[in-house]
Amino acid sequence: MVNQITNQFRSIYMDEFKMDYDRDVAKMKIATSPNGVISGGTAYFDVVDPADEALEKTRDGKVPKSDLGLSQVSATLRKIHKKYQIDNFDLFRANKNTRAAMSKRGRGAINKGIDNLVIKTLDATSVVHPDGTVVASSLSVVQRALLVLLNKDIPDDGQLFGAVTPAFGQQLLRIPEFKSRDYTSVAAVDNNAWTMKVRNWMGVNWFTHTGLTGNGTATSNNFIFHRDAVGHLLEGEPKPHMFESEEDDYEGIRFDVMHAACVPLPRGVIKIVHNDTAALT
Repeated sequence: MVNQITNQFRSIYMDEFKMDYDRDVAKMKIATSPNGVISGGTAYFDVVDPADEALEKTRDGKVPKSDLGLSQVSATLRKIHKKYQIDNFDLFRANKNTRAAMSKRGRGAINKGIDNLVIKTLDATSVVHPDGTVVASSLSVVQRALLVLLNKDIPDDGQLFGAVTPAFGQQLLRIPEFKSRDYTSVAAVDNNAWTMKVRNWMGVNWFTHTGLTGNGTATSNNFIFHRDAVGHLLEGEPKPHMFESEEDDYEGIRFDVMHAACVPLPRGVIKIVHNDTAALT
C-alpha cells in the first residue's frame, strides 16, 4: 500500500510557513541620520552653516568675528499602522506559527512605510544629474553625479550612499571598475557596519531598493546622498500589540509607530533619473 499525504493532513499538521519573498528591511532608514529631537508632533534637525574664511586682524587690531549660522529644519510626525487578524474558525489558527507570521509581516509593513516616507522626501530633491535621464553603464555617468556633490564640499568619509533600482545596479555591473576587487573596498557579501549588503565603490555604499519611485520604468528615481543630509526619526520603536475579541471570536496583532523624515542638508543629495528599460546587452 502506498502512503499518501492528503490535503486534510497537510492543512491540519503542517506547522511551518514558507514566507514568500518580501522587502522587509528598512534600508533607507539605515542610510539616514537619526540625530534630531522630537517635540510634540514635530521632529527638529539642527543645522550649522559652513564656516567662512579666517582672516588677518583688521586695521584696529581686532580679530575678525563671525556668528554661527544656526537654523532648524522640521518635519511633522506621521503615524502609520498595520493590523493582521484571524478568526477562530479559520483553519490556519491551528498553526502555532500564525502569530509569528503575522508579527513578521506586521514589522515588515512598518519598515516599508518608513522607507516609503524617506523615498517620497528624497523624490522632492531639486538637484538632478546634469545629463538628465541616464543609463548607468559607463564610468562617466557616475563620475559626473559624484562631481556635483564633491564640488559642494560633501566629504568622502564613508557616509555616502547610493540607493538604486535593481536595473541601475545591473547596469553598474557593466562597468569594469565596479566589478573589480581592485576598486571596491567592501564586497556585497562582506559583513559591514550598515547591517545590510552594500558594495563600496568610489566612496559610495551602493545598495539596491525595489521601492524606489519608478522602479522598472524609463524614469526611475535613484539617489546618491550623504547620510547627514537625510534625517529620519522614530518616536519609539514599533511594538506589537496583541488583541482579541470574545464577542466576534477573533484575535490578531497590530503594529504602529510615529515617524518623520526630511532633508536638512539638501546640498548633500543628488537625484539620478535612470532608464530602467535600457537593454543590458
